[in-house]
Amino acid sequence: MVALVSFIIHGLALGALILALHGLSPRVGFAPLLIVVGGLTMLLQSQLGLYTDIIPGARLYFSQFVLLPAILAAVLVVYVANGAVPARIMIYCILLVTILLVIISYSYRFTLLMLGSASASPVPLGTIMNFLNFSPGVLIASLVAFLADMVTIAVVYQGMRNYLPKVSEVFAIGVALIAALWVDALVISLIFHLPQGIFAERLPGNVLGKTMAGLTLWLPVALYLTRFARHQTDYLGGENRPLLDLLFGSPQSIKKTLVRTQQALENSEFQRQREAEYFRQISEHVDDGLWMAQPFEVVPFFVNAAYEAIWGRDSAAMTGDRLAFVNSLHPEDRDRVLAHLPMQAKGNYDVEYRIQRPDGEVRWIRDRAFPVFDSQGNVSRIVGIATDITSDRLRHAEQMELAVEKERVRLLRDFIAEVTHDLKTPLSAINLKLHQVLRATDESARRQLLQEAKAQSARMGKMVSDMLTLSRLESLSDMTLIRVNLRELMNEACQQSAVIAREKQVDVRVQADAPVSDVLADRDDLLRALANLVENAIYYTPGGGQVSINLSDSNGTVVVRIADTGIGINPLDLPHVFERFYRAANARAADPAGTGLGLVIVKKVIEQHRGRIEVESCVGQGTTFTLYLPRILNGG
Repeated sequence: MVALVSFIIHGLALGALILALHGLSPRVGFAPLLIVVGGLTMLLQSQLGLYTDIIPGARLYFSQFVLLPAILAAVLVVYVANGAVPARIMIYCILLVTILLVIISYSYRFTLLMLGSASASPVPLGTIMNFLNFSPGVLIASLVAFLADMVTIAVVYQGMRNYLPKVSEVFAIGVALIAALWVDALVISLIFHLPQGIFAERLPGNVLGKTMAGLTLWLPVALYLTRFARHQTDYLGGENRPLLDLLFGSPQSIKKTLVRTQQALENSEFQRQREAEYFRQISEHVDDGLWMAQPFEVVPFFVNAAYEAIWGRDSAAMTGDRLAFVNSLHPEDRDRVLAHLPMQAKGNYDVEYRIQRPDGEVRWIRDRAFPVFDSQGNVSRIVGIATDITSDRLRHAEQMELAVEKERVRLLRDFIAEVTHDLKTPLSAINLKLHQVLRATDESARRQLLQEAKAQSARMGKMVSDMLTLSRLESLSDMTLIRVNLRELMNEACQQSAVIAREKQVDVRVQADAPVSDVLADRDDLLRALANLVENAIYYTPGGGQVSINLSDSNGTVVVRIADTGIGINPLDLPHVFERFYRAANARAADPAGTGLGLVIVKKVIEQHRGRIEVESCVGQGTTFTLYLPRILNGG
């Protein structure tokens, strides 16, 4: 059993060597593969007697179980991948090696026997003679079997590809290899074993051994041909080929093929050099950075002069250091760029990012890439164009700043116009009241006029205070946030309006379904917003009405609902209630002293606390304001 496992390991190792050399053939040519196959042929024809018995009557010879299958696999791989002519060249090489080995061996025998030569080796001369004693029957059987094997490979594989197209190529490759080994076993037994009367004894074991050898190499050879070899530029395959193309061809046709191949290589090299020169000249005169890389590789293998200038690094640094590109990315953009790299092979890679040059300068880059496909439709290269867009970014930033500044000027102008209009009304009323005071002779009338003027002055003061508060909130860039108990803060807001509620006989109730989470807030601003909503609800609710305040937790937020049974808001006015100085008609009638800035301040405060506010209303039934504020998680 140990010997059998050793045979299998040797067979797989030789098969892997054959496949590896064929995979390198587009770069180094077929010479290394031919040398290895020639060496295996020499070992095969040396008639080594190394064997193992797996079962009684089933003897596996190393040469037949390991060496021959490797040689046949090499011929099969070349025939399938490169066509009949390269396969015939390999067959001729095998035959020449065999003939040369026979000539050399008989030459040694002649020298030892006829010329009286001796051996300096410690091995006895008789042993050497036995080693060189080739049996003509074995040699003839080996040559005939080998030629039969070649015919079988061509007929079985190409026949299945031509006449059984639905059969998978993996199956056709395995059947061709095993069929060739079976034919080899049959021919050897017919020519060599039959005259000795051991045909029936040796054939089953020989077939079994050859079958095991074929099964050992089937999967590696099939996977290589169907998954890897087909990506080679000169891959031929079994489609639309003559059935017996391996058998028909003369040395002259091989010579012509070699000449054509040499000419094609020379023309291809000349064309490659010319295209390389064209590409070099084009790339040197392009302002954008050009780069090329292998699929799914971060490091480019080519960058042009413009790319070097943009990155501030030479070509050797960018192509030789695997981390050069990654390290040049700005830390804030690095993860985003690396996450987009797989999109290069799909053709939709277009990313803007920053790089840090060796001198510390930061540049903005727009990087685009697209795949280049080979003849089989596989991605062979990634080509990219890197454009320095730093100046465009700066210009865009300046335009944005200018647009923001223009917007600020417009808002300030509109604000001044609105303020002027809203301040002019109470000022006019105050002037009118003062004029009437000067003309009034009745003391009680004078007192009434002064009270009205004082009320207008108070309205002006409140409007100025609200405008200053709104201005402060809009210019606020940072807030001091503390942990706030929202239930306590709401009770305080209600307490501020308790007097008004008692005067109007409005019932204000605060309730919570369960303990409410705390919030992070600027306590004074949030108190102002809550007090404003409670005060508005009381103002616009007729006597005997009710204001209900409910606090609850929901999905990571604290929800505050303030509902009244007041006059409500007209649906046409509802979208505008958070606009500056906007007041609905029924609101102006119910509370003439309002400024139209209260809800604007409320919304601003809530948004600065990363919350939101919603409003629902029905005329004559009441209004509900709902606030959503992020709560502090347990332990937060």
